[in-house]
Amino acid sequence: YLLYLAIASVIGYIIYQNIKDRRHARHLLRKAREKERVKEDKLRLFTSIAHELRSPLTMIISPLRQLSISDHNLDRQANYSIMQRNCNRLLRTVNQMLDVRKIDSGQFHLHFSETELNTYTREVMESFKGISASKGLEFTHESNEESIPIWIDTIHFEKVLFNILSNALKFTPTNGRVIVRTSSNLNSPDSESKRTLNDPRILEYAEIRIYNSGSHLNDEDLSHIWERFYQSSSHSGKTGSGIGMNLAYDLVKLHHGLIEAHNVGNDGVEFIVRLPLGKAHLSETELEPRENKEPELTILPEPLPSSSETEDAESDEELPAAFSSETESLSDESTDDPSEEKEIADMDTDSPESLPDSHVDNTDKISILIVDDDKELCDYVASEIGKEYTVLTANSGNAAWKVILTSRPTIVITDLMMPDGDGYDLCRRIKANPETDYIAVIVLTSESNEDTQLRTMALQADHFLPKPFNLPLLRSAITQVLRVRESIRNKMRRTEIGNNYGSIEVDSYEEQFIQRVRDLVLKHIDDTAFNVNELSKEIGMSRVHLNRKLKEHFGISPIAYIRSVRLKQAAYLLVNNKVNISEVAYRVGFSSHSYFTSIFHDFFGMSPKEFVATYADNLNDETLQKLLE
Repeated sequence: YLLYLAIASVIGYIIYQNIKDRRHARHLLRKAREKERVKEDKLRLFTSIAHELRSPLTMIISPLRQLSISDHNLDRQANYSIMQRNCNRLLRTVNQMLDVRKIDSGQFHLHFSETELNTYTREVMESFKGISASKGLEFTHESNEESIPIWIDTIHFEKVLFNILSNALKFTPTNGRVIVRTSSNLNSPDSESKRTLNDPRILEYAEIRIYNSGSHLNDEDLSHIWERFYQSSSHSGKTGSGIGMNLAYDLVKLHHGLIEAHNVGNDGVEFIVRLPLGKAHLSETELEPRENKEPELTILPEPLPSSSETEDAESDEELPAAFSSETESLSDESTDDPSEEKEIADMDTDSPESLPDSHVDNTDKISILIVDDDKELCDYVASEIGKEYTVLTANSGNAAWKVILTSRPTIVITDLMMPDGDGYDLCRRIKANPETDYIAVIVLTSESNEDTQLRTMALQADHFLPKPFNLPLLRSAITQVLRVRESIRNKMRRTEIGNNYGSIEVDSYEEQFIQRVRDLVLKHIDDTAFNVNELSKEIGMSRVHLNRKLKEHFGISPIAYIRSVRLKQAAYLLVNNKVNISEVAYRVGFSSHSYFTSIFHDFFGMSPKEFVATYADNLNDETLQKLLE
């Protein structure tokens, strides 16, 4: 019995220990999930705030740029410079938060190209010359190799160098040293230099070492420095957002590299970045060229801070204006350089004098609709371009659609993220409706990633500008759209003038064909079974041929044409006969009342009830006549 008791005790202990271990594991898992949830909630909050900040930043940066160009008072120019640098700091933080979010969601894609590392590094360092000089720093680049070819994403890797360099300059005391060394291990025979990166197959790599004097990382800092939102307690008064170093770490990993930090004695810190040489480790996707090339790093001159500003620079992490995420260089160009000011002036070519004569004559007819849920932004853009064009505004996608149907603007400038109908849906409506598909769409958005750009391109948007946007660039986009439209009109005029009698006969046949199609649709308008197959049979041609003919004439498919005729007939019956909506729906071939109401709203921008209320007592309204054409 004692043996059985001992065995039972052992088994009981094992079961108890197993249960205890499982509970402990579940507890740790819950803690880890809670920690991850808190981190995710914090990032989601920061991302939402970042998106909300882009429109106000536009309202600050654009007027500020205009003031700095037009006001030549030296005292005020110094203040403008301080304001510009602080706008850049805020925009840089916003862009970093959005980058981190894209990396986490798997939407951050790198596109590698070959570059020369020494030259690339010196160009990035050039942007920090002003700050280093104001602090009296020894700021140098060293390399024992004349050329180091390397494959990197030149746009996104600069963020790694900027974050490390800005950190180094921030924590280096006055008259200290910041030294950047670049090298490769190709010519190093010792085994130590042949340490592998994350991939043991990669033995050849380039190395960037950034050393700064006068600072020290304690053990806690070294173990947590790459964590998101981590802020060192040993550097009081010089804390940042806790995002920059985490972003640098993630970007180096995406480059298949390695990043680490260590103390150099008691008087300095060194960051080391190692990147693989060659391109054998890169995938086909990573080697694809960037389809919509993002603006590259722009090295901009910036006036040196005065002695009073230098103190602020040390405590406020003042950084060069040139630091750019994928959108910043579009909106933060300095105009201190006369040549750059000329380039911006050249872009601002939407004055009537710069357009063709025929365009000048019709300027009073050109109308632009601005759509954004930020009313101040709408009003600001309207005030800036209102002298050249007739400007309309709306604060949601659905409100904009009603304006479009009644006013038919030449161009729509729209945000994407809006309540009550977003910009995607508005763009889809414009381009899908044969009555409005000629309207040009310019997208302004805080969503600047490639997926968003591809999605807007798929919806046939004409231009894509990220927020905060450059007002001269917006004007240039408007000008380009108008020139394209003018070119098309001129081409059509030349074609019409060159018509001969033979072409007139062809046009006459085409008109007869279109009239026959219209008559057949009207003949069967109450037949719910009448579709493209029935139409092609009665017209005597294949579906493919019919589709091509109707697209050539109307720019829409046969099914879209049948639907448009049905809906226009329904609209006519509603406002002229004042009959029941369900009765009208069945009369024009719709068997479902709800489906009829839905596509009626999509086509006309309002429900059947709203349409009747708007036009029943205004049968001679010009807008109504256009809608029923």
